[in-house]
Amino acid sequence: MEHFFFNPTDMWRSFIGNPKQGYYSVGAAIWLNIRMFLAAEVLILLFALLLALLRQSTAPALFPIRILATAYVDFFRGVPLILVIFALGLGVPALSLPFVSSQPDAVYGVAALVLSYSAYVSEVYRPD
Repeated sequence: MEHFFFNPTDMWRSFIGNPKQGYYSVGAAIWLNIRMFLAAEVLILLFALLLALLRQSTAPALFPIRILATAYVDFFRGVPLILVIFALGLGVPALSLPFVSSQPDAVYGVAALVLSYSAYVSEVYRPD
């Protein structure tokens, strides 16, 4: 019997998933990816807006916070996203902190996306 690369039966099995037969659900992974994207997008937009507002502030009392926001943006725009993902996904669980280290992997992924992309989006908000 000939086995084709694009076998509809195998594609459907992998989309639905059956771990007993060695097929894991691609459909569940796609749904998880969509949920992570939606959560990250809202958090990125809010955090980036806060960063942009802090960086534009002219009040002398907010000068230290403005410097911290600028350093944050410069740092996370310079660090590759894959390093942030590795640092949060592998480093934070290794700390064995009671609440922080016991989160699901998706939480660390969303946090890495928020940390990295909020720096980029804050530059889009800021009209220099």
